[in-house]
Amino acid sequence: MTFGEAATTHLRNLDDNLSIKPRTRDYWREVLLALGKSWPGLNETEVRKIGQSDCKKWARVYAKTASPTRYNNAAAVFRHVLNVAIEAGVIYSKPAVVVKRAAVRGKQISLPTTTNSMP
Repeated sequence: MTFGEAATTHLRNLDDNLSIKPRTRDYWREVLLALGKSWPGLNETEVRKIGQSDCKKWARVYAKTASPTRYNNAAAVFRHVLNVAIEAGVIYSKPAVVVKRAAVRGKQISLPTTTNSMP
């Protein structure tokens, strides 16, 4: 089973889940597409040949170019696709366990004060 085949199965599972809104499904497709672009040849790679070192290398490079939210969602989609391969019995361990989440920082909000709003 290639990663692309597992991803197709994952997308089919998303489409079958009626509790997920259409825009959410579109978003996960976008994230999966971004994952494929950031990891050349991933869709053609056999799932059992993806190792922890490959995952670390991808995470190191992609974390520098993507926002923390997009990085975290790409890592989540990657894990979900690998779970499809685990359920199919193709692999038995999770190589993406080494991919850690990035810290998402909130925006600094500055609200107007009464001293700033008076002329």
